[in-house]
Amino acid sequence: MFFDKTLIIVRHGNTFRAGEESRRVGARTDLPLVEELRSVVAAKIIKSRQLLPTKVFAAPLLRTMQTAELIVREIGVSCPIRAVSEFTEVDYGVDEGQTEEMVMRRLGIFYLGNDAKPESIMQRGKEEIERWNVDGTVPAGWNVDTDKIIANWRKFASEIGNGETILVVSSNGIIRFAPYILAQDDLENFRKTHNMKVTTAGVSIFVQKNNNWNITDWNIKPIGNF
Repeated sequence: MFFDKTLIIVRHGNTFRAGEESRRVGARTDLPLVEELRSVVAAKIIKSRQLLPTKVFAAPLLRTMQTAELIVREIGVSCPIRAVSEFTEVDYGVDEGQTEEMVMRRLGIFYLGNDAKPESIMQRGKEEIERWNVDGTVPAGWNVDTDKIIANWRKFASEIGNGETILVVSSNGIIRFAPYILAQDDLENFRKTHNMKVTTAGVSIFVQKNNNWNITDWNIKPIGNF
């Protein structure tokens, strides 16, 4: 089926090696990829859908630009990769560079105080992270302007030309707000059945037909054979 416009969004590949404890890495930390496999598999997923990007965009960070380069190479297109600062990862504020356990503990103490039971502190912190993953509610202490991120996605989507297939490589904190290009009813239905968090090198595909955006695939995990 022909679609007026196609938007492919991919989260960058791994920045931590297997067995290494991951940390909250935002806009202020510019880590390179530590492996290529996930990005290559993401490209194979795109190829399996018979999609060839006509333009490629990526956030101006090592991990996103390198992922875009690997995908372009694997797919075999000659598009230049255009850096888009609006898709740079969010700023995790006081939690930048911290482990997930440390982030949850800080959030739990923020809401319950130091005198609360340790298990209650961790549970409250876990709940705050879950809210971020489910509906994009920003935890206290992070510097995230969700309205601006949503406006950026809507503006970008509105400027895609008819017949174009656009690839964007960004990060988890930014990609989770891409579904806001959907009509309000479609967005609400999507949020009832999907988590907003995107896995490493996860692939999401949006298509527009008759001026209406739809999501054909959300957070396809880079596993299996393609």
